[in-house]
Amino acid sequence: VHCTEGQALLNTLLVTREQLEDRCLETVQQEWGSYQTRLGETRSQLNSALAKLRQIEQKFQRLDNWLKGMETKGQLRTGRRSDRATKEAQLQLLK
Repeated sequence: VHCTEGQALLNTLLVTREQLEDRCLETVQQEWGSYQTRLGETRSQLNSALAKLRQIEQKFQRLDNWLKGMETKGQLRTGRRSDRATKEAQLQLLK
């Protein structure tokens, strides 16, 4: 009698254990899927932010080049005095 009861208990325990393991595995798989989804979304947001930063960098580089050009054109006087023709020519460059 004890052996059969023990065997029934053991079988019940094994079935319960198997069900618990199945539930744990299912939960872990769902969590992994959610993690993968969030990771993909984060990667997409990061790529978008990087693209915007590259655009901003290009704009700053163009602005820097433009400012350097303006500084070169803006160096009006190399000596103490310039004649009227030189001043007119430099003014036209600035315009």
